[in-house]
Amino acid sequence: MISQFDGNSDGALSKNEVPEQFQGFFGLIDQNRDGAIDVAEATKFVQMSGGSPGGFGRRQGQGQSRSGGGRRNRGGSRGNRTTP
Repeated sequence: MISQFDGNSDGALSKNEVPEQFQGFFGLIDQNRDGAIDVAEATKFVQMSGGSPGGFGRRQGQGQSRSGGGRRNRGGSRGNRTTP
């Protein structure tokens, strides 16, 4: 997860290596305030944000549709009745 953004291959992300959408969260993710996000900090952030470790900040199920799509008619055949 870090390696895909780690431009200088030091095993951590400096603020200029973090994707733009996470720039505002850098201080929150960098728990030890050393100016870099290491694997442990990135993993903790992804887990807390509901994402999977394989994608930095990517939420599980993002881009996937649920089976059955749309509303379910929980009341039987309401709205589809015909009069005898």
